[in-house]
Amino acid sequence: MKNILLLIIFLEMLLSSTKMKFSESIVEGYFIEKDLLKIKNTKLHKQSFTEIEWSSNRKLSWEDFRGIPDTIKFPESIAITTSSIHFKGAYPNPFKNGKLSIKAVFSMYESWVIFDDKSDALLEHEQLHFDITELYARKIRMVVKEIETSFSEEEILQTLNAVKIEYKKRQEQYDEETQHGRDKRSQKYWEELIKVELKKLEAYK
Repeated sequence: MKNILLLIIFLEMLLSSTKMKFSESIVEGYFIEKDLLKIKNTKLHKQSFTEIEWSSNRKLSWEDFRGIPDTIKFPESIAITTSSIHFKGAYPNPFKNGKLSIKAVFSMYESWVIFDDKSDALLEHEQLHFDITELYARKIRMVVKEIETSFSEEEILQTLNAVKIEYKKRQEQYDEETQHGRDKRSQKYWEELIKVELKKLEAYK
């Protein structure tokens, strides 16, 4: 039980978000039992009119970016992608029988684009932000799978925290190296890189 509580504390830590210059990616943790994390409105993984679960068969379109551009808060931004990693599990042991579910989700009304700046190239750049979110959802699924069989308090915190830190840095690195999609050569490199990494973790799709 102590191990489970430690994971819960870690997931609460993931509720904090970091705003990025041209796009953002927020990691959130949710469980079925709302008292478990003291969250009033528990989110489920069911597809809705406001969220899109990541799928290799379903790419983003500009119609999915339904938020109102906030050029005051993000004066230099032309598009914002808000993607999340959602957790759902059953109390008291979310690991039992693989009951902990982890999904990469795109928030339609928290993502936006300035109409005049729409382009296929920019959309591809934003799509890859979502793909990176899925990549790290798979990394977390892999960690959780290992936890099901053998885990310690220290291993849980160290491993999941490492994934969290790596995820944040990766999103920032992607924007920096591609110059938010303006560097076409670097953009192409990142697209191939993430494609390969997703393939390696296909078992955790």
